Amino acid sequence: MVLPFIPHLPELHKKVTCEFRDLPVPLQLLGCVPRNGGDLSDPVQDKKSEPYKILLGVGKQYHHLAVGIMVNRFMDLEPGAFKALMEGDRSGFRSPVHPVGR
Repeated sequence: MVLPFIPHLPELHKKVTCEFRDLPVPLQLLGCVPRNGGDLSDPVQDKKSEPYKILLGVGKQYHHLAVGIMVNRFMDLEPGAFKALMEGDRSGFRSPVHPVGR
């Protein structure tokens, strides 16, 4: 879930005013199963922390720097996530995805 999450972090940062752990409803990203905010990794649980700020910066640059993504997975394992990444979304993020596995 990290791969689809990072490019969407800037958009989520604007929309979600509370900490992710305090979200009253599960977070839904294209191609992923809904996740409770408290189940996300520790670096995104505190919006004032340095790790969060770094991830937010990476998310903002993703659209401009990523010309493709290599993933150590095979498409049949997570078809929804691959489809969502390859087709793009309403934020305009779209990047070629190259699964390394068979």
